[in-house]
This record gives sequence, C-alpha cells and structure tokens, in this order.
Amino acid sequence: MGKQFIGDWIAPFGTIFIRLLKLIDIALIFKLLVKRISDLKDISSFRNIGICTIILYVSTTIAAIT
Repeated sequence: MGKQFIGDWIAPFGTIFIRLLKLIDIALIFKLLVKRISDLKDISSFRNIGICTIILYVSTTIAAIT
C-alpha cells in the first residue's frame, strides 16, 4: 500500500518540479541571449554568444536533471 501511495500522490510532484526546472532553464537562456545581443557592438562576436549559450544550456540542464 505504501509504494502505491507514493506512486499515485507524491511522484507527480517530482515530475512537476523537473518540468519547472526546465522552464526556468529556457527563461535563463532567453535572458542571456537578449542581454548579450543588446550589448553587442561587433557582429563578429555572435560566435561567442552561441558558444556561451550552448555551454549555459548544457550546464543548467545537467544541474536540473541531477
């Protein structure tokens, strides 16, 4: 009875928590892109923005999963 209770009532909260972390991850990436592009003075630095964005996305996704 205990395992069924956990599966039915507590597990959905864990799923919601992980989905909220992913939502925050997307918001952080969007904020970073907007901030970086608005501060952009040289077009050639788009490469650095892309690399930084990929690194931030991967690191925050790994943090959210763990």
